[in-house]
Order: sequence, then structure tokens, then C-alpha cells
Amino acid sequence: MRKLTAGGDGKLPVRPLFILIMLLALFLRLWRFGAVPAGINQDEAFAGYEAWSLLHYGFDSSGCSFPVYFTSWGSGMNALGIYLMLPFVALFGPEVWAIRLAQLLVSCLSLAAVFGLVRRLAGDRAALFALLLLAFCPWHVYMSRWGLESNLAPGFLSFGLYFLVRGFEDERFLPLAALMYGLSLYAYAVLWPIMPLLLLLLLAYGFFCRRLRFSGWLCASAAILLALALPLMLFLLVNYGFIGELSIGPFTIPKLVQLRSAELSLSNIADNAGNLWRLLKSVAGGLPFKYTGSGGLFSVCTLPFFLLGLWRCIAGLARSLKSREPCLEAMLLFWLLSALLLGLLTAVNETRFNCAYVPMLITAALGLDRFVSLTKRELVTGLVFAAYLAHMGAFAVYYFRDYPGNMAYAYAYGLDEALELAAGTDGRIYLDTGIYYSDVLFYLQQPTDEYVETVVYKNYPSAFLDVASFGRCVFGIDPEDIDPGGAYVFLTGNEAAGALLDAGFALQNCGIYTAALPLQ
Repeated sequence: MRKLTAGGDGKLPVRPLFILIMLLALFLRLWRFGAVPAGINQDEAFAGYEAWSLLHYGFDSSGCSFPVYFTSWGSGMNALGIYLMLPFVALFGPEVWAIRLAQLLVSCLSLAAVFGLVRRLAGDRAALFALLLLAFCPWHVYMSRWGLESNLAPGFLSFGLYFLVRGFEDERFLPLAALMYGLSLYAYAVLWPIMPLLLLLLLAYGFFCRRLRFSGWLCASAAILLALALPLMLFLLVNYGFIGELSIGPFTIPKLVQLRSAELSLSNIADNAGNLWRLLKSVAGGLPFKYTGSGGLFSVCTLPFFLLGLWRCIAGLARSLKSREPCLEAMLLFWLLSALLLGLLTAVNETRFNCAYVPMLITAALGLDRFVSLTKRELVTGLVFAAYLAHMGAFAVYYFRDYPGNMAYAYAYGLDEALELAAGTDGRIYLDTGIYYSDVLFYLQQPTDEYVETVVYKNYPSAFLDVASFGRCVFGIDPEDIDPGGAYVFLTGNEAAGALLDAGFALQNCGIYTAALPLQ
């Protein structure tokens, strides 16, 4: 097949700039890795515990062996992130930095994939801009250092498109594209309703542009994709009640406590569209140095470049349909249209809409590339790089200095130390109801068989189960009924502190938590 190439730009020192941006990107993602953010988020804690459980017991917190979708929380958890954690937990134990390593690797590799994809189809300058925007994007930095299982989806979607484009040149890459798109289904369940549309558009486009043909490689790719999708199809049949829970070898297709299928609905399109618009305004047009909440997930001035890039994509699609030559702009539009469908089917938030961010940033890079071309001044390229470097520096100062303190509650800062003190006592451990039970499972390395046998839920059945107790842990503190032999862990400032002091307990502050220990 004919090679897809946009040609180079001899005026740009591509290799030195690529190395510089990648080194800075790696610094942002590796410096104090595991310590920033400090503590652990409840979802990554549950994922880490599930990985540890599979390694040591062969089953997860619900008693299922190697499930295709985990029952965690009651309404489930994506499987890919947990399985990718397994080798790192096996090598290093259930350490916070260890369960974040898979996400770090995928995120860093996605930088290279995006650069290679854009360079192949849009040229050196556009590729460097795409790498620049993604490497210094606050959202991508947050994502790279946080082991949330759904954070893997953007990376695997990027790998899928990269290998598909390579497959347009050489059919031997098509099975890799199928593998990446198939694995993305296990990265984030919200992709399930939109993946058929995305793949249909991309495949139809490949055939239209005479870059795909029916062949053994294409059939092998289809077989890989079907093999990966089939367990999830069975999972849906199980959870909609058409068939019973089943196993395929060591793998389990479980029935969840509750399937959150009602979150996807055509009846709420108007409300979902309004919600999507609010999210897009904040994500793409946030203030330059606002990095908390929903504002500023992208770098400064991304919105105007995105809009210019979107116009370039529409024009590129029109030209491509006339010439029957594939272009990056058309494939980005297909990706964005699929993400738009998701935004109309469900109420998205910053994480649930993460499938859209990579194509949005690449589109913004194409707009930036077009803007520089219109100015016809090479100095503008240098000014753009300087502006984003300055923005990256300001973000880095915020992220490493202020972000850990701002996000202390979200990552349960100090809970590990408080639980370690409590676990050193002999009695029950009483926990503030504001503490997530997944954090306790992970930090205490609660024996999974004991957890399965002893767990008591407050609200079973529910999509989000609330635990009353398991093992020696009890959730809920009654200041009027203090157990003299127990240990207590609570958010500092809890009204129980006074009662525990009066009862003769020793209180020790640990981050934002307090451990109250009985005097021996």
C-alpha cells in the first residue's frame, strides 16, 4: 500500500524538540511519583486491593475468580487497570506508587503514539504542537499520576488509532489496532455504546479511501476484536437476566449487585447536552492558572485553537471525501462525533468524558499549526513554545507545592499512618463513616477470604454499597458508647475526640486524620 506521510519541515529541529518536550513531560510525571498526590483515592485503592486479592487468594472482594468485570462497590469496576496492576503488585507489593505504575507507563507511551500519529499525517510542526499540548496539559499530568482504572481509556484509544493508521499502510498492524480497541473496552465501560459507531466510521472510511480490503489480516483483526468483546457481551446477558452467572476456565462473568444501565438513556438528551456544554466550556476554556475543580484541565488558550482546528477538520474531511485519500482530520472528527454521542447519552463529568480529550487536544494542535501558517512568521512558533513552557512551569509550581494540600481529603492523606497505629492494637478498629472502606482494605491488606465471610453491608443491594463492618473493623463512631479496648480513626475535628480524651485515649494526628489509641 502507499505510504501515508505529510512530509517533514526542514526548518524545525524535530529530534531535539521532541527530546526536550519528552524529557520535560517525563519530569512532570516522574518527579515525586507516588508521593504527589499524597495518599490514595478510593477507586484506585479498591483496584489495588482487587489486584492484591487475585494474587494472594485467586479471587476478588466478591469471591469471583478473575472476573471480566469486577463487582467492586456493587455496580462494578473496569478490569483492565486491575489486571495491569498485577505484575507491579507482585514485584513490589501493594504500594501506592506500584499500583500507579501501569497508568504512568500507558500515559507516557500515549505521548509517543500521538506524536507518531500526527507526524505521519500532518507533518513535523503539527506533531510537535500535539506533543506539546498533551505533554503540558494539566489533565494528562493528573491522569498519569493517578491509578484510576478508567484513566487507561484515552491511552488505549490513542494506540488503537495509531496502529489503524499504520494498518492503512501495512496490513500487519491491523491486529494490533484491533487488540488496542478491544482492550479499551475493558478500560472503561462507558465506551461500550460508542465503540461500534467509532469503529464503523473508521472502517468504512478505510474502505472508502481504498486503504482497507478483505484479507487474512483483516479477518484476524476481526477475530481478535470479537474474542475480546464476547466476554463483555456475555456479561451484559448475565446482568440483564438472560443467562445465569458463568465461568470460562478461570475467568468469571459475574452478576453485579446492581447494573447502572439507567445512566445511559435517550430520554435525557436535552439535559445531557446542557451538561456537556458546561463541561466543554470549563475544560477547553478554563482560566490560565486555575487547576482545581473542572476549570483549567487544558492549557491556556486551548479553546480558540480547538475551534480553528475543528474548522480545519471539517474542511479536511470534505477534501478527503473528494480525493479518497485518508487524512487525520477526518479520523479526529469520527472520534469526536463518537464522544459527542456519549455526552448525549449520559451525564458526563471530567472523568467520564476522558475519551474526548486526546482528539480535542490534537484538533487544537492542528488549529495552532494552521494559525502559525497563517502568520507566515517562524518567530510565532518559538513564541508558542515559550508560552506553553511558561504555562507548564506555573502549573508545576502549583501541582507540587499546593495540589497535595488542596486534595488531601480526596486522597485520604495520612490515613495509612493512622490505620497502621490502630492495627497495632488488639481490639476492634472503629472508623469514621467518612472513611472509604476500600482505603481500609488496601492499607490493612485485609485477608480477602475473611472479608468475604465477615462483611456486613448497610444498604445491600445497592449500586454503591456502604459497609457496616468486616473483620475487626467497624464503620461508625458513637461518642456515647466508647469501647475502652478499641482503637479509633476519624477525620480530625470529629466530635468523638473529646469523648475519647475523657475516656483516657491517646490521640495522635496523622495528616488530616486522628488515631485514638487505648492506653495500655
